[in-house]
Amino acid sequence: MMADIKFKQTEDFQSVVWLDSMCFPSDHPLTDFEETVFWIGSFEGHPVAYCGAKPIDETCVYLSRVGVLKEFRGQGLQRRMIKLRERWAKKEGYKEIISATSRANYASSNNLIACGYKLYEPEEAWLEDGAFYFIKSLDKKPKISSIT
Repeated sequence: MMADIKFKQTEDFQSVVWLDSMCFPSDHPLTDFEETVFWIGSFEGHPVAYCGAKPIDETCVYLSRVGVLKEFRGQGLQRRMIKLRERWAKKEGYKEIISATSRANYASSNNLIACGYKLYEPEEAWLEDGAFYFIKSLDKKPKISSIT
C-alpha cells in the first residue's frame, strides 16, 4: 500500500539535515542552504523525504539533493519530487533544469530519464569524475505544421 505523503516548501533546515543524515549516513553532510529552496514530504506528521532546488542564474535551476527514508522507497516519491520542482521552476520562470548523479546511483539516473531529462556534458564538471549530468528544457515551443 502506498503511503499518503504530503509535500510542502520549508525553511526547517534542521529537518532537512536530519533527513539527509538518515538517507545518506556515509556521505558528506548537507551544508549548502544558501539560495536553495527545500521541500519536505511528511507521512502522518513525520518527515520522510526531502528535496531541493537551487537557482543557477535567471534561466536555470539545479535539482540538488533528494532523499527518501528506506521504508518509503519504491513508491515513486523521487519522481514526484522531480515533478514538484519542475512545477515550481516553471512558475518561477526558469527555462531549464539541470541535475547530476554519481554513476552508481542507477535509481536516480533512471528516474531523471523517465521524467524526460537527457544526458549532457557541462562545460565545467562539478562532481567527481564519471558523474552523469542531466538537462531538461522547460521552454515548450509550439509545433508548427507546414502547409503545402
